Amino acid sequence: MKDFLKKDFIFACLIASFAGFSHQVFNIVFPVYILDIGGTNAMTGLMMVGLTIATIVTRFLFGTLMDEWGRKKTLLLGSALFAVNTFAYCFVHDFTGLFVLRICNGISQGIFFPVPPTVVSDHVSPGKLSDALGLFGI
Repeated sequence: MKDFLKKDFIFACLIASFAGFSHQVFNIVFPVYILDIGGTNAMTGLMMVGLTIATIVTRFLFGTLMDEWGRKKTLLLGSALFAVNTFAYCFVHDFTGLFVLRICNGISQGIFFPVPPTVVSDHVSPGKLSDALGLFGI
């Protein structure tokens, strides 16, 4: 039980929970917003695909850099970029700007979201790894 009370475990769970919540809510609201400002279903799909492709490509690139730079630096970089991108949506209202911002959001997600589960797996004992990752996933 003491593995789950370490500050790094709790910090990683809290950070991932808040970021995951905002990401999931935004994925629901964003297509409706695009349609509301005059976009089409094709534009909505293109923006969702752009986010997904940017996230996948970035995860391949930053997977090895996470080991080289260190977990905390990568976590700070990813969370800062993710927060800035999420906040920037308040100021962009045209389709081109939203598409570029969506790509940037995918890049920040590719940097940020792989780090918290890795931090969790680094800070628990091997016998409690499956319990910790299960709790983290909840």
